[in-house]
Amino acid sequence: MYVVQTKLQKLVTFRDIGEELVGYIKRVAELDIVKIHKLLNCIPSNMMHLFSHLKNLIVKECECLEEIFESNDDIMIKYLLINMRLLSLPKMKHIWKTHDQILAFQNLEWITIKQCDDLKYVFSDVSMATSLPSLNYLEVCECKKMEEIVGNNCVKTQHEAKIRFPSLEYIVLKKLPSLKCFSQSSFLCYVEMPQCFSIRTEDCPEMKTFWYKGIIYTPKLYEISVENTIFDKYEDVNEVIQQNN
Repeated sequence: MYVVQTKLQKLVTFRDIGEELVGYIKRVAELDIVKIHKLLNCIPSNMMHLFSHLKNLIVKECECLEEIFESNDDIMIKYLLINMRLLSLPKMKHIWKTHDQILAFQNLEWITIKQCDDLKYVFSDVSMATSLPSLNYLEVCECKKMEEIVGNNCVKTQHEAKIRFPSLEYIVLKKLPSLKCFSQSSFLCYVEMPQCFSIRTEDCPEMKTFWYKGIIYTPKLYEISVENTIFDKYEDVNEVIQQNN
């Protein structure tokens, strides 16, 4: 096991991995990809099938990595991935590029992103973000260029005025100096987070509201925390952030 882990850390590209590493990847449910400094794409499109059974993925300290899941035309792949942690990836620009890519991650529950300074959005549009039915926990910290968690390049018509995050319970946003809001819409929309329990923001100086042009529905909300101050759970999330930033 130690020898295989050492080989992974010295890898330049997954396209050239040998049979020993292929066999290893096929067997494990948890994989740490750490300090592979010349790697540009974490999981190449022609090898995505090898990772379809992974349940826990940690990608950390890969200096040149720009994309986690390379675009893949084969949307029949279904991942078992539950937990994904992306840490200290200074040049990462995309996790997923397209909506079709994210449809393969129906089991994904936990996303943690820290110190990914080139990443401007976690999800490039609303349709991508709401295509994760199991997403329960979302934490984004210390990303210098992060402007919005969910980008605004999809909601264009009144037919899309209702936005729903069915399972999202915890949202943690910390030390994001460029963050303006969680997301925004081109027109007034209704945003449902029926399971949301806690929303925490800290050291996000440019964040003026939670969802611009959004009416937030959080019937189970227990905690709103801004700069470590706890507010009444019955208060409106947008108003709390507006008043305290």
